[in-house]
Amino acid sequence: MKYIDNFLKKLNTNRNTFVAFILTLITIYIVVDRIAEMLLMIFTGVSYSYWGPIEYTFALACPVLAFAISIPSKFVKTKKDKVTMFFVFSILLYVIAISMFTQWLNMAAWLLLLSVPNYAEIITEFSDLVTPAFVSISLYLPLVTILPTFKKLYMGVNDSQDEIRSIWDYGGINLSDKKENHGPYTCEVYICTDNETAKKIVMPETSRFQSLFVCGGSGSGKTSLVYEPLIAKDIERKYFFREVSKEMGYTALKTGIAYLNKPYDNDYLNKNFNLNMLTPAENKEAIFNAYLKKMILNKLGEETVYRNLGLTVMAPDDELLIHMMDVCKNFGIEYSVIDPSSNTSIGLNPFVYDDSSKIAITISSVLKAMYSVTHNNSEDAYREDISIQAIENVAILLKEMYPRMNEGNLPNMEDLLKMLTNFDLIQKMCEILAHDEELKEKYAIQLAYFKKNFYANAPGKENTEKYIYTAVSQLDNLLRIPGVKTILCNRHNNLDFDKALQNGDVTFVCTRRGDLGAART
Repeated sequence: MKYIDNFLKKLNTNRNTFVAFILTLITIYIVVDRIAEMLLMIFTGVSYSYWGPIEYTFALACPVLAFAISIPSKFVKTKKDKVTMFFVFSILLYVIAISMFTQWLNMAAWLLLLSVPNYAEIITEFSDLVTPAFVSISLYLPLVTILPTFKKLYMGVNDSQDEIRSIWDYGGINLSDKKENHGPYTCEVYICTDNETAKKIVMPETSRFQSLFVCGGSGSGKTSLVYEPLIAKDIERKYFFREVSKEMGYTALKTGIAYLNKPYDNDYLNKNFNLNMLTPAENKEAIFNAYLKKMILNKLGEETVYRNLGLTVMAPDDELLIHMMDVCKNFGIEYSVIDPSSNTSIGLNPFVYDDSSKIAITISSVLKAMYSVTHNNSEDAYREDISIQAIENVAILLKEMYPRMNEGNLPNMEDLLKMLTNFDLIQKMCEILAHDEELKEKYAIQLAYFKKNFYANAPGKENTEKYIYTAVSQLDNLLRIPGVKTILCNRHNNLDFDKALQNGDVTFVCTRRGDLGAART
C-alpha cells in the first residue's frame, strides 16, 4: 500500500477518489453493455450475451461500492453532492437490475420453448408469432418498473426530509490509512471503550486540531471527567516526546550521524535537550532523517519540524490549573502561569515582541475587540480609521524610542496610556528620534504624521483627541485593575507566545473571570 499511496500522491488524489473513479468507469461500461443487450432483446427477442449469477453479482456490486466509496472522496464536497451521487448510482443500479431480470426472463422463456417437442418447427414455421412474443417479454419489465422507480426517487426520496437526512448522515466506506494519525508517536488520545464491541475509542491526531464541544449541566463532570484527563494525557505525551528525543539524540551523537550545533554542558542538555540542537553529519542526512522519521512532523524547506507538544490551558479559576500543574511536576515538565491575582505571575506585555508593527496591530486589535464586546456593536468599535492609525503609530514610536531613553527598559501599556493622554510626551519623543539621522529616515512617514496630528497647534490634533477617546477610556479602565496591570505592564518577565509555540512550552492562564468580568478576560 505504501507504493500505491506514493503513486496517488503524484496524482494529487487519495484512495477513495481513485477507487471511486475506477468503479464508476466500470459501472458505466457495464450499464452501456447491458443497455445494448436489452436493445437486442427488444428488437430481435434474443440476447447476444447471457450473464449468469456471478457476472451480475459483480455488476450489481460495482455501483453500490462506487457510491459508498465516493462519499468520503473528493467528488463529494457538500451534502447536496451526496444526494446527487445517490440518485445517479441508484439509476445505474436500476438499469443493471432491470437488465438482469429481463434477460433471465427472456432466457427462461427460451428454455421453456426449447423443451417443447418440435421446437425447431415452431420457430421456423411460426417465427412471426414467436419474435413479437419475446419482444413483448423484453419490454414488459422496463415499462412496468420505470415509472414506479422514478416516483420513488423523485417524489419519494427527494420529498422526504428524513430520507434526505439519512443520505446526508451516511459516511460511506473510507479507504484511507487507518494507522495514519494513530500510534505512540502521534498526539492521539484514548477516550473510552465501547461496552458492546470492547473496542477502544481513540481521537486521532488530526481531530485534535478541531473544536471539541462538551455539553453538560453545572457539576456534571465536564472538567473532571473530560478536560482534565485529556490535558493530563497531553502532558504525558509531551514527556514521552521529550524522553524519546533524548534517547534518539544520544544514539545519533554516539553513532556519528549528527553533532551538536552549539556547545552545551551536560546539565543544560539533560534539562533542555531537543532535536533542534542536532545537525546531521555531512553526507549522512539521509541516514539521519530515516533514523528520526517517527519524530519528524514535517519539513518546511530546509527546516525540520520535530514532534513536540505545546499546551496552553485557560480556565476561569485555578482549580483545574492546580491539578494540571501537579501533573507537570510529576513528569518534571516546566510551565508558566499567568494569574492576575498573583504578584509573581509572568507578564503578557505586548512590547516583548521584536516586530514593532506586530505590537501595534496586536494592541489596536485587542482594544477594538474590547469595545465591541462591551457595546455589542462591532460596527461602532472605531468609527474612524484614524483611531487605529493613531494607536499603532504611537505603539511603534514607543517600542523604538522608550528603550533608548530608559537604559534599555521595556515599555508597557501604562506608558502607552500616558502618551495617548499627554501629546507633549509624543512630541518630545519625536524630537529626540529626529536627532538620529538613520531613525529619522526610517520613520519619516511617522514623523510627518505626528507633526500633523499630535504636535501643539497641529491641524489634526483636535480630531485625534476625539477619535482616540474611546480607546483611551478602554485602556484606562483595564489598567485600573491591579492584577491586570501587573501582567500587562511587566517590564522584566514576560511570555513570548511566538517562542512558546515554537518551543512547545506549557502555559496555564487563569482568567479570574468572576473577579474581572467577561469584558476584561
